[in-house]
Amino acid sequence: NMLAWLLDPNENHGLGDAFLKCVFQRLIEKDDIGRYDIFNILLCDMDSFSVYREWKNIDILLISQEEKIVFAIENKVGSHEHSNQLNRYRKILESEYSDYNRIYVFLTPDGESPSDVENWDVLTYMDIVEILENLKKRVKFQSDVSVMIDNYIEIIRRDIVEDQQLIEICNRIYNKHRKALDLI
Repeated sequence: NMLAWLLDPNENHGLGDAFLKCVFQRLIEKDDIGRYDIFNILLCDMDSFSVYREWKNIDILLISQEEKIVFAIENKVGSHEHSNQLNRYRKILESEYSDYNRIYVFLTPDGESPSDVENWDVLTYMDIVEILENLKKRVKFQSDVSVMIDNYIEIIRRDIVEDQQLIEICNRIYNKHRKALDLI
């Protein structure tokens, strides 16, 4: 829900389309096969996107009728792809939005490969954290939105991805107090 809220350029977070543009930009940066036209995507009217949750079981779906773009995100935290999901979702979108440009993203904690690798791109939750942290440097958030985003980043780092900084701190503590911790 938080991710869908942040992606919606028309929501009350005060970011407008900044987060959505950054997600598209990250996809383009990771695109090593030339799937996306950077100019067509980044110059489109991001405010024209509507965001849907669980539309035909697709976790997050963004649709711009004006730009003729469909952007699907399948989010996997604590589970893995099953029952040929990605292929089924792609076929649904190809059928219902045949004349649209379709973008498919498989969002996982660690960059797990999708079964339909030819059509689905991969983003990780560290991509989301990095995008949000970069936005915090550039955009002045409303105080309540800033608190929500800080909490979201903390939850992602604590509960979803391995936080490399936390691992390093734990290793230093263990190395400094090895005997005591081993005894405990």
